[in-house]
Amino acid sequence: MLRYVKAALAVAITIALIITPIISLSFQTPDPYYLIYGSTLCPHCMALEDFMKTEFPNNFSFCPVNTDDSCAILYQLLHAFLGLPMNSTYAAVPFTLVVREGKLVGIVIGELENKTFWENFETSDRISIYFGEYLRGYITTNQTLAAELFVRPAMIENSTLRLVATKLVAAYLYAYASYIMFDSAGETGMAKLMNETKDAILKAYVKIVDELLDNRAPDENSLKLLENASDQAKRAGEEGTDDRGRKFAHDAALYIIEALKTLTGSIPSNNNGNNGNTEPPVPQTGNIVTALLTAVGLASIDAFNPCFLTLYAVILLSVTAAATTPGRTTRKLLAVGLSFTAAVFIGYYIMGVGLSVIFENVPRTVFPAIAFIAGAWMIYSGLRDRGECKICREGERYSAASAAAAFALGLTATFTLLPCTAGPYLFFTSLASSYGIITRLGLLAVYNIVFVLPLIIILVAVAAAVAKVEGIKEWVARNSYKVSVVGGAALIGIGIYTLAFLH
Repeated sequence: MLRYVKAALAVAITIALIITPIISLSFQTPDPYYLIYGSTLCPHCMALEDFMKTEFPNNFSFCPVNTDDSCAILYQLLHAFLGLPMNSTYAAVPFTLVVREGKLVGIVIGELENKTFWENFETSDRISIYFGEYLRGYITTNQTLAAELFVRPAMIENSTLRLVATKLVAAYLYAYASYIMFDSAGETGMAKLMNETKDAILKAYVKIVDELLDNRAPDENSLKLLENASDQAKRAGEEGTDDRGRKFAHDAALYIIEALKTLTGSIPSNNNGNNGNTEPPVPQTGNIVTALLTAVGLASIDAFNPCFLTLYAVILLSVTAAATTPGRTTRKLLAVGLSFTAAVFIGYYIMGVGLSVIFENVPRTVFPAIAFIAGAWMIYSGLRDRGECKICREGERYSAASAAAAFALGLTATFTLLPCTAGPYLFFTSLASSYGIITRLGLLAVYNIVFVLPLIIILVAVAAAVAKVEGIKEWVARNSYKVSVVGGAALIGIGIYTLAFLH
């Protein structure tokens, strides 16, 4: 049933908007303006975003349909508005809208990195549809209204308020569809009521979006228009006799009510000076799970690190050798071991944050190369030092007589042993750089918790059986080259996987 309702909505909106006269709206953007509907998991989308950042940095925005509810809803409603099927051809991403002089003049499906094409995009009284550089057809509809409904909401920085605007777009389209259904059913009164309702929604929507883009609270007149439109839609949903018209009217009222509730609790301050960005973002899902799995996987490769583990074993051995009382040995082991572990976590974490900031401005196409180079170095160094670890031997010169000394040694080792340890971490921080700061910090925390986990396990084991530390040290040194070779091969494999999805 839902499929038929959506089909009816698409047909109704398409037919109605073809014959609708162009109304006066307040659309204002840089000219030209490009809106990319895409996915953060789509390499072509990411490549097109990088291209736009380079060539048209102030004339585009990116709306991720996989992590942002408002983008996903707008993307689906756009297809209904234009009468395009949501199939593998027309629902492909990247899906870029081209706006000139406040009108939607074109749609480009696919990655296209041709500056001349974008600068010289053909403008007409119809919407051109391109697959890459190839023109596939035209759509005749209200181009100003299309730009107003499907581009401007994406320009609202606050994700909560952007979703409010999206709900109002949905309310307007459902009210429009209800008007067409009532009109076709011969319900003159209901058709007139829903015609007035859609006009009221649109008028309020334009004002509210203008106010939100200017970081101003919607005024009482805007909210009153929406309340009246909601009452009209509810009445039409209760009194109309056309089933589809009643359903659309009812849905329009629900979307308005949801938008009003959100506005009531999320109106930005007029004087906060931060573009209304104080509200928490809509929770993001999707590729976060993949990122967490990547963090755990790469950290696991990095965690079994002969340099750190052998140095750690040497430190613990020095503590046990110097101690004379078993009870005091255990306490000192815990103090020294935990201090060293904390220093490694803090130092590695700080290093990761710094690397991720550096990688923010590095093209994503470089990331596979990082994996290849780091992986090849791990394999080379592992085979070169087969059966031994030169840096580990140097670690035997260190000692940690106290918790403070262990902490200082941990920080020093974190940065000075970077060539021996940073392959997987270097690659992961490059991937993490594409996330927002909060998500990025969380991912780096997960990585570093996994990374120091062997240190904690060894510490617990040593505290329980001090006599076995020497055996642990010898086993780690004896097998370190195997770990380096396997880890390097795994890292190169990840690089191949990443490279494959960049083309």
